[in-house]
Amino acid sequence: MVHNRTGRCRGRPREFVIEDVLDRAVKVFWQKGYEASSLDDLTAAMAINRPSLYAAFGDKAALFSRCLDRYEETIRAPMLLALAEDDVHVAMRRFLEGAAGVAASAATPTGCLIACALPSLAGSDPALEARLGRSVAGLEAAVVQRLARAVRDGQLPGGFPVEDRAAMAADFVLANALRARAGTSRDSLARRVRVCAGAVLTLP
Repeated sequence: MVHNRTGRCRGRPREFVIEDVLDRAVKVFWQKGYEASSLDDLTAAMAINRPSLYAAFGDKAALFSRCLDRYEETIRAPMLLALAEDDVHVAMRRFLEGAAGVAASAATPTGCLIACALPSLAGSDPALEARLGRSVAGLEAAVVQRLARAVRDGQLPGGFPVEDRAAMAADFVLANALRARAGTSRDSLARRVRVCAGAVLTLP
């Protein structure tokens, strides 16, 4: 049956859990991108047939949208939790380390689903272009909020260029995802994290 995590059933009985098959589809899109991910690739990874895919998710485009949601919930949101650390220096370092760790993890495809799969689609699909913009803006806004809190708490000086440094951090996260996809090692990414964390928090 189609189950959610509370164990309730809904709709026509099917023998799979929505979250589980979404996680498998995320990895396919993450590894191959949207265009190169065929329905055969997706159904094989999800261990379901095409009628079940269509019934549960709609078409391929709708499935991709659900996968973007799932990625943000399970990968991006936990990564942002590091920004809650009390010390802003620890928060920024752990946030950037977490992003680099995800990008170069052996447990998932390299890079980032959003940074690696969305840009090639955004130019031809206004909805996906808007989605990419929201994703980047959301990442940057989370860092803005953390740096602004550090200014209020006295950990950073008044007049600190919060928006500019948040943009620097977000750009670094996205660029590191592309570097990881290009084969840069986790150790190399980690060294860049230390440099970037210092640059974000240091006044010129």
